[in-house]
Amino acid sequence: MTTVDLPPQLDASVAKAQLAALCRALDALPRGSVCRLNAAGVQRFDSAGLALLLACRRHAQAHGKPCTWCSGRPSCSPWPR
Repeated sequence: MTTVDLPPQLDASVAKAQLAALCRALDALPRGSVCRLNAAGVQRFDSAGLALLLACRRHAQAHGKPCTWCSGRPSCSPWPR
């Protein structure tokens, strides 16, 4: 499993640039790799941030890479099904 740390800000002001950066990070992983998005450092989040995470998930799944998220706490939760 590969963990990708999310940036402190996931809102409308940075969503487009962050989506591109996160998709590049996902693309760098081998097909079939499980990716965990670590949200422990996220301080600002809005509906654009949620849309960004869902777009990341769709991108990863389209490329055969399961994607989960983690709040940084010991209990990491998978995406809702």
